[in-house]
Amino acid sequence: MLDALKRGGWHAPVVTIDGKVFSQGVVPDERELRLALGTGVLS
Repeated sequence: MLDALKRGGWHAPVVTIDGKVFSQGVVPDERELRLALGTGVLS
């Protein structure tokens, strides 16, 4: 949580990828999250 606050995330949930805020305040879409992670594989 402290890492997210340091990076400017204020509204839970905060998702960081490689030290950058990917999403905050909403649950991220699975497809967008997987693409941001570089997997591109959907379950």
